[in-house]
Parts: sequence; C-alpha cells; structure tokens
Amino acid sequence: MSGLDDKQAAEMFRLLGQLDERTERMDRVLSGNGQPGLVQKVEALEEHKNKVTGAVTVIGLIGTGVWGFLEYVFHAAKGGK
Repeated sequence: MSGLDDKQAAEMFRLLGQLDERTERMDRVLSGNGQPGLVQKVEALEEHKNKVTGAVTVIGLIGTGVWGFLEYVFHAAKGGK
C-alpha cells in the first residue's frame, strides 16, 4: 500500500475544507443564525397544527352535543314520537 503524494494530500485537505464549510452552512440553516432556523420553524408549525387539531376536536364535540340536544328537543316537542 502506497502513501498519498503531496498533490493527493492537498486535494484531500481541500475537499475536507469544503465539507467543513458545507456542514457549517447546514448547521446555520437548521439552527438559525440570530433568526429562527428550520428546527424552530418546524416546531412552530407542529405547535400550530396541534392547536388547530385540538380546536377542531373541541368544535366537533360541541357541534355533536348541540345536534344531540336539538334532536332531543324536537323529539320531545312532538310528544316523544
């Protein structure tokens, strides 16, 4: 097994430097750089989705209760028929 020559070693270090720069850029995009990053934005979207889901569930339950009450009232008004 032969070792790397100077040209190959220089190319390897250049590529490693590029990888390091890309990794730093990706980290800034994901975690933010003084502004919300993708991680914070996704967390905010998930929180909003959960609130909407909860609100729809509550509205559905209220609607079902109102519908049931109205059914009862209309059936009671007809004398239970």
